[in-house]
Amino acid sequence: MKRASPPALSVVVPVFNEEGNAGPLCNEIRAVVRELTEDFEIIFVNDGSRDGTSTSTVTSARRPRCRRALPLRAETES
Repeated sequence: MKRASPPALSVVVPVFNEEGNAGPLCNEIRAVVRELTEDFEIIFVNDGSRDGTSTSTVTSARRPRCRRALPLRAETES
């Protein structure tokens, strides 16, 4: 199976307690970036939110071009 090439542009967005803002932000980023290229992705990185940001970013990631929602794993000290 041939692997698809990566998009021309990846927009990485760190989020922390942004439950109500992830969806609108995804829409705004898509509108602006489409003026540059149609070949892009938006990646949300959840930085340990304590609200519903994790659910909100996963829901937003289902929208066109909002492809990924990743948790940021904190490093632990030895």
